[in-house]
Amino acid sequence: MRTASPPRTTESPGLPSLQWAWISVGLALALQATQLPLWYGLGLLAAGMYPALTCRRYAPALPSRPIRLLGLLAVLSAVGLAFPGQWLSREAGTALATGLLLLKALEAKQRRDLQVTAGFACFVIMTSLLARQSLVITALAAASLMAPLACIHSLQDDDPPSGGLVRQARLIASLLALALPLTACAFLLVPRLSSPLWGSTGGETDRSGLDSHLSAADFSQILNDDSPALRVSFPQGPPAERERYFRAYVLWRFNGRDWSSVPPPAPGPRYQAAATGERRAYDVIMEADGGHHLPALDWPGTPPAGTGQWLDTDGIVHRRDAVEATIRYRLDALTSPPSSQGPLDPASRRAGLQWPAGAAPETLALGRRWQAAGLSDMAIVTRAMQMFRQQGFSYTLAPPTPAGDPTDGFLFGSRRGYCVHYASAFVLLMRAAGLPARVVSGYQGGYWNREGRYLLIRHSDAHAWAEVWIAERHAWIRFDPTAMASPERVSQGALAASGDGTSWIRHSWLLTLENHWDLVNQIWDRSVIGFDQARQTHLLSPSNRGSQWRHIDIRLGLLLIMIAMAVLAVCWAQRTTSSIDPLLTAWRQLTRHLARHGLPIRTGEGPHDYLERATRAFPARRKEIERLRTLYLLARYAESRPGPDRIRRLQRAVRNFRRGKLSEHP
Repeated sequence: MRTASPPRTTESPGLPSLQWAWISVGLALALQATQLPLWYGLGLLAAGMYPALTCRRYAPALPSRPIRLLGLLAVLSAVGLAFPGQWLSREAGTALATGLLLLKALEAKQRRDLQVTAGFACFVIMTSLLARQSLVITALAAASLMAPLACIHSLQDDDPPSGGLVRQARLIASLLALALPLTACAFLLVPRLSSPLWGSTGGETDRSGLDSHLSAADFSQILNDDSPALRVSFPQGPPAERERYFRAYVLWRFNGRDWSSVPPPAPGPRYQAAATGERRAYDVIMEADGGHHLPALDWPGTPPAGTGQWLDTDGIVHRRDAVEATIRYRLDALTSPPSSQGPLDPASRRAGLQWPAGAAPETLALGRRWQAAGLSDMAIVTRAMQMFRQQGFSYTLAPPTPAGDPTDGFLFGSRRGYCVHYASAFVLLMRAAGLPARVVSGYQGGYWNREGRYLLIRHSDAHAWAEVWIAERHAWIRFDPTAMASPERVSQGALAASGDGTSWIRHSWLLTLENHWDLVNQIWDRSVIGFDQARQTHLLSPSNRGSQWRHIDIRLGLLLIMIAMAVLAVCWAQRTTSSIDPLLTAWRQLTRHLARHGLPIRTGEGPHDYLERATRAFPARRKEIERLRTLYLLARYAESRPGPDRIRRLQRAVRNFRRGKLSEHP
């Protein structure tokens, strides 16, 4: 048996309002899905599924205050379990707000409750931009705001218009479109702040994989990550493919399997004093990775400008604060490695020859034989590089797991691996032969976007190579043994060089599409996300072209055009608003017609008094004016929404009245 809906009151919400409220909650949950713990998000979804699906039958809200209290305690407990010890973090606050939004929707009974729910949904939707501000997320957030705005709009009328949710959605979309020019003007002209209003430092950022600890198993994960890491612009053109090495970490210590760096040295003048010669300037946009190092093109010439950043003696750029958001910095690079103008210091020599006890005995024996042969430094390096080129080594992202020592198993067993295996084995060979050597991790390669004029470096472009101290040159020289076994790794990237074909998603056509889409993201990042206080000041500063009126700055012209568009949009919005209400349109037509014949409406004068005055001013047409007054008052005040027949009768009467002649006002 089908149950009847409860009686409607002036305080009870209508069906469209309930539907829009639950759509708003669902969109807010969808936008926050990737930011919430999986079990917490599924719990919220399960809690809201039944009332959302039954809102057509006016599902009852939470019945009493104790149940609301229990729901609040459940939300607080869930957030506490999901974020232990991080209640003041951005993620915990977002999770708490999302849970409270659902709880408010569950206990909504009156119109005021739905108004609060819609406003709260707007807030939760906007919090999705605290974590990510990409073009796609921003567009989704803007589209999602239509639902709570439609909910608020539907609550303004006791009897919503026919046409359902689709008609209301079109109405809200048209109003938002009219607001775009004014929004653009506000974006350009309202003074920018040097820091966000919320002052949030961000939570824990997912690391890209590059770290001061280098493990072959961990490094394989980053090689499968196609998300952008760096975008580098070169005013003088990009370097050649073989020169696109961006150093991030120098790793000295080896424990038999993994590499790690020593504590970062304090800023010193030794490297900077030696950094002389021709330089290549470039600008970097770096995505957040949670680290304290800034990747720099080999070899960095000078440290980046600003406090809290310095260049150490290993040519690594350090940053005091972790990179928790997208940052920009400018560097320059030397076209040749710097020379220290002297021998290697004893501490660096000891670190460059460190060997763990019992590690890689076969590798150690081979290096000792090369050292005993009395070969020069470059001769030892050349012999090792030829070994990787000529003895059947191959590049793969899925190497076999060695049974014994990993270095010996790679060099004398499988001979299959990726950059970490090659760099580690090469450095150990050099150390065994008495040459100080170290592993460097960073990025290599990238995709040069011709339209955007920048080099896109993805996390999958992560790479490891070696640096050997060559005594004759008094410098650390870069050697890439991976390029000996697989030249395609340097020219085409890790995925192309592996040739495994393990994932269709990395086929060339889709990767090309991703690279072109990144140009759109780059334009968005530069024009919108990167529009800071300095860019706004530069945009609004006077042009240097001249003071004559004919030399109007094109930037000022664009601003004037946008302001004009905003004014036109406001005027059009007023006209559109009046056209939405046919009664208001008919009334304005009637009052303008009477005003042209000397009877303007007075301030605060109602329709009854105004038309009563019109009957005295135009006695010859008294009956027509009285009929107009009756039709308008009945249509406007007798019912909440007049029928189409009543509206048509009023429109026809106004049209006929305007066609007739009016005698002059006495």
